[in-house]
Amino acid sequence: MSRRASAVIAAAALLITGFTAGAAHAASSTSAATWITRAPKSVTEGARIAVRVKIAAPQQATRVRLQELQQNIYGEASWVTVRSQRAQASARHVFKVVATAKNVEKYRSQVSYHDGGTATSRVRRVTVWRWISLTGYRAYYKTNGVDDYGYASFSMNGNQYLGWYTFGTYPSWEARYTPGRHCKAFRGVLGVTDSSADGSSAIIRFGTEAQGNVYTSPTLKPGMQTKVNIPLSQPYRFIVHADNTSAEGTATYPAIGDPAFLCTGLD
Repeated sequence: MSRRASAVIAAAALLITGFTAGAAHAASSTSAATWITRAPKSVTEGARIAVRVKIAAPQQATRVRLQELQQNIYGEASWVTVRSQRAQASARHVFKVVATAKNVEKYRSQVSYHDGGTATSRVRRVTVWRWISLTGYRAYYKTNGVDDYGYASFSMNGNQYLGWYTFGTYPSWEARYTPGRHCKAFRGVLGVTDSSADGSSAIIRFGTEAQGNVYTSPTLKPGMQTKVNIPLSQPYRFIVHADNTSAEGTATYPAIGDPAFLCTGLD
């Protein structure tokens, strides 16, 4: 074999060896693991949450990112970096974010290395609960004198509200709704509207068909308000019932300001 041929073969071998070593180094960092070690299983929309991440080979890492799966206006999903930090020697990172997704937040961590490799964690899901106004539900049963459309405001103790209110000279009022099986609480501000007579009073009760009565308000009078947040274990059919407890002929109009269900899994 000529000297020239030997030199060509040697050069080729050197190139192959160098390429193989470089590829192996890149693969080592790309396959290095990153984990989301802690994140809440469920949160309420708007809550500030901490997502904790641990990375492998922190000495070779350059940047750590927290990414969230988001949809654009066309419904197309992609991973978006919502927080980013310089890699720390401790290998542990904390990212603070606000829960804004409709029903589920999906997060993953991604780390970049000096050699250009990256590592991506498994996806962590966080269930998001949100408050949905009662006015978004249409009652399947409702007595006369109940307005729950949320179009007209009413005054209660000098404050303006949208929600559930009553009118007319009736001894009681009732409405029934189907929030479904994906809700776990109900909240609102209870009272009587400012158009109620002085000395009037009322009581509001909440219940479900499965549980029966779950809450009875104290006696409500003009100038009083009661905030409630009621847990619901079986909310499929929800009942709102109000009674005029005033002396005969005294007008009172019980009402619920800003009523809402805490739900998830709904469009």
